Amino acid sequence: MDLKKIILGIVLIVVLANFVGAVCCEKTDAGVFCQDVIDEDNCNEEFEIEPSTSCESTDYCSTGTCINIIGGTCIESPKTTCDTTLGGLWYTEGSPEINQHCQVGCCILGESAYLSEKVACDAQATASARDSDFRENIVTQDACSAMANLEEKGACVYDNSDCDVLTREECKDNLGITSAEELNDRFHAGLLCTAPGLSICVPTSNTRCVDGEVEVYFEDSCENAANVYDSSKTTDTDYWNRIIEPEDSCGAETSNVLSETCGNCDYGGGSTCGETSFGESVDEGDYICKDLNCEYNGETYQHASSWCSEPIENFENAVPGQLSYRLSCYDGVVDHKVCGYRRERLCVDANLTAETSEISKPRATCEPNRWDICYWINNSEDCLDTTKVDCKVIDIPRRELKDVEDWIVYENVDFIDSATSDFIGSSCAPKYRPAIKFWEDDAVVTSSEEDTEWTSSSLCAMGSEVGAAVYVKRIPIGWEGYSHACYEKCKEWSIDPAFTMDVCLATQCSGFKRPEALRDWVGKIGLGRMNLEGDLPLKEAWAQEKQDYCVAISDCGIKSNYEGHAGGNAWKNLFIGNYTLDSLPNANDVQ
Repeated sequence: MDLKKIILGIVLIVVLANFVGAVCCEKTDAGVFCQDVIDEDNCNEEFEIEPSTSCESTDYCSTGTCINIIGGTCIESPKTTCDTTLGGLWYTEGSPEINQHCQVGCCILGESAYLSEKVACDAQATASARDSDFRENIVTQDACSAMANLEEKGACVYDNSDCDVLTREECKDNLGITSAEELNDRFHAGLLCTAPGLSICVPTSNTRCVDGEVEVYFEDSCENAANVYDSSKTTDTDYWNRIIEPEDSCGAETSNVLSETCGNCDYGGGSTCGETSFGESVDEGDYICKDLNCEYNGETYQHASSWCSEPIENFENAVPGQLSYRLSCYDGVVDHKVCGYRRERLCVDANLTAETSEISKPRATCEPNRWDICYWINNSEDCLDTTKVDCKVIDIPRRELKDVEDWIVYENVDFIDSATSDFIGSSCAPKYRPAIKFWEDDAVVTSSEEDTEWTSSSLCAMGSEVGAAVYVKRIPIGWEGYSHACYEKCKEWSIDPAFTMDVCLATQCSGFKRPEALRDWVGKIGLGRMNLEGDLPLKEAWAQEKQDYCVAISDCGIKSNYEGHAGGNAWKNLFIGNYTLDSLPNANDVQ
């Protein structure tokens, strides 16, 4: 007995000696992870090494579950072997995430159903770019198989031989079936309830509409929708046997509008199921493919089409009240939508003709009218850059007020022909004129640029110009060179016979001859011509230029509205002023 105790003690001493001398290698030279060794030289130096420690005591070798969300696996492993760069997520034993990802259930993927771990189901769905449906409460293969092809339609037969055309899932739920074998006995994929020997349902000549569908369908005696209405198939046994898709039925790829024989309607083509109205007839039943197209101004437009009230080119010469509308046809009704009440948006047509129809099916959109910065552009290239602005070059210069020795002087703003780099007498203006509340000076003008602010008065002021026309009466022959004011004074003074005109002019008007400055000033104004007959009409070319520029920039100037009614003013009312020599600049120099 003493000998046995001695031997056992020696063994324990050896074991304890080995344990104390153990080394934990995160990875050995042989490629084994988390291995206890006696000699540290057996460890891979590129990984962790823990002397006098067993691997199960280290963090990196502690046992848990590696869940790979890319590979779709759940594997018990040390933490160090769970590679996060390859989709690995490591959890300690007992973590709730393990049950969440690794539980077994029914994975429904497309038309397939099979048992798998949830992480595997999710990974397969991701790899096939499909949605997965994981049922954790279904854990047997038979019950899971019953979940395959859930959306497939067919005849669902009840105990009393009554029948409904349902999806596989609807039949399963209605009957409370849990096994695939039982479901296969009751659900007949791809068949109608009128299939021979299947149920008590028989064919009829009745038709109906179906919720969520656009076609007209036959109806059986059990009030199930059968196949698409086709008057040539009313008594065709094969047509009442199996489900036939609309694309394989009569009149496929056409709208069959108001067809008496075919109910294969096409909503995109302008038809849908509806009850027959007065003047409409069908060979069987009371339903027809209703016409969803629209009649507008003598033209037919397809359902779901849109078009503009008038071409966008018309707005290059827009008048007050002229607005751009986008019109659309839906379910036989034409709807009108104003693109912008200030023409800040305009309707643009993109005419597309449907390849399968002779009816025009246009498309139209309301696009921004980018007129805001046209006035400030000083070269033809930028002005005509349709990628950024909606502008045009007009043969009228923009003019600005210049402060030149206190004279009222407007000068042309430089504008460059980008092709030649020459300065030309032109300017940049909106291609499509914006609309304004011209009757309200401070009314804000809506534009496509949020940071651009215009008012009615500031916009029309772009075309305003202040000047003066000098009127000079004719002086009698012999007295040219004297100012009119002095001449009139001498006429008053010459009542005294001793104070003749000659004396007056010689003694009182010698210092009042009209200086050359007046002639220079009149030249700078440039608005009229000297006329010694007593009038000074404005230059016709200048007046016309002012009119044309006002019209070009917006609803400024004198225009008739969109109905052709003229306003209350005439152009002559805009050329205003009551200037006399006393009110002109530097009046003292020209008296």
